[in-house]
Amino acid sequence: MAPIVEFIDVSKTYPVRGDTGAFEALSGITLAVEAGTISAVIGGSGAGKSTLVRMINALERPSSGRVLVEGADITTLRPKQVRELRTRIGMVFQQFNLLSSRTVYGNIGFALESAGVARAAHRDRIAELLHFVGLAEKAWAYPGELSGGQKQRVGIARALAANPRILLADEATSALDPQTTNDVLRLLKKVNEELGITVVVITHEMDVVRKIADRVAVLDRGRLIEEGSVYDIFAEPRTELTASFVATAMHNTPSVEDAAALSGSYPGRLVAVGVGDRRRIGAVLAEAVRATDVGFEFAYGGISALGGRSVGSLTLELTGPDAQVDAVITALREHTSVAEL
Repeated sequence: MAPIVEFIDVSKTYPVRGDTGAFEALSGITLAVEAGTISAVIGGSGAGKSTLVRMINALERPSSGRVLVEGADITTLRPKQVRELRTRIGMVFQQFNLLSSRTVYGNIGFALESAGVARAAHRDRIAELLHFVGLAEKAWAYPGELSGGQKQRVGIARALAANPRILLADEATSALDPQTTNDVLRLLKKVNEELGITVVVITHEMDVVRKIADRVAVLDRGRLIEEGSVYDIFAEPRTELTASFVATAMHNTPSVEDAAALSGSYPGRLVAVGVGDRRRIGAVLAEAVRATDVGFEFAYGGISALGGRSVGSLTLELTGPDAQVDAVITALREHTSVAEL
């Protein structure tokens, strides 16, 4: 699949009031978003993720570098071309941004008006969108009469009004409870799978990434520190920050406190072993039991499925002579990550 969005050595700086210097929000970002995927951008507060994604619809312009959307460089577009570009890009916001004085029908109709869609076509298009997001019975309700999840569904319907090629979801679930978050994530997945729309998700929650994304980019203080398939990032995070994000979503490696408690019940040596679909953990352990005096017990952990592939971590208690335990750990490290607790 060809990239629908490309960031090429993109940097963004802002002047600092009363200072001769500048604040660097983004630095040297090179990243591609493939058409038809769900791609996530994750980072903590101030990482630059919203600044980066708002360049896709030219709400922000790079200080240097290039941003290509469907092959067009946004830095060279004239105002009319920018307006045309934005009709092909929908956006969903954290706080919904609905017009409180308009009904659900009116909010979606406003998006159609803004896109230049003839009024005669509004009724059928709005009915189609409300059916798609599961709110067919709420056409004449006002935002104040809706739950948070329903408001976000209206926001998604509004963003889809002009048949966009790209949907940007900026912290779209941050204001929602866990069950409603799952409902909205399923809807975003439906947008991607049934309509073929490329979805770009901005989030600080790795669980959101785990549930719907194909690829993820990790930002830290304006820099891209990791990028890859969701499976690869979860299975083998290369940076400490990414590993900390993964830990919030997987919960399969014991905390310092849990490890201390486990050591009271398991007097042997505790090791956390990465589990994946290409790792021969079982075979290595079976060989260790057969060829040495080392024994093992499962003390902690779990395995999840990402895209039909296994990923997780198991904490093992290894018992036996130190030299033989060391040999087993060395053998495991030839196939997977191993951390002694």
